[in-house]
Amino acid sequence: MKAKNWVQRLLDLLSHKSPDEPIGKRAEREAALYLQRRGYQLLKADVRSPFGQIDLVCRKGNTIVFVEVKARSQEEFGSPLEGLRPKQKERLFRSGEAFIAKHQLSHCEVRFDLIGISFNKKGQIVRIEHIPNAFN
Repeated sequence: MKAKNWVQRLLDLLSHKSPDEPIGKRAEREAALYLQRRGYQLLKADVRSPFGQIDLVCRKGNTIVFVEVKARSQEEFGSPLEGLRPKQKERLFRSGEAFIAKHQLSHCEVRFDLIGISFNKKGQIVRIEHIPNAFN
């Protein structure tokens, strides 16, 4: 029950909109809502490890899904999905491994997804791209 209360508080925080909210945080919030509408259970957001940071950790069935969220406010800089560098990918893998070990989830399937969110100049979402199992 305690975990459920924590998750609800996290969802309440994620659903709070602020005009001064950085685009990256807003994209993470929108990605969490997008995934929840598709049956994912949000476990944690903004998870830090000695290796780096994971934007979202979700569960769908017996699969733990680590999600990297990328945002762009202008398409002229390319798709948000083009913003993931190889070093970030490696850090995400290592952070995921640390999370699995810490929470004793080695019995679960593991997947790394990528979500790209494009915003127009008014801050409205233009497109959400979700690539399940993005790194395989």
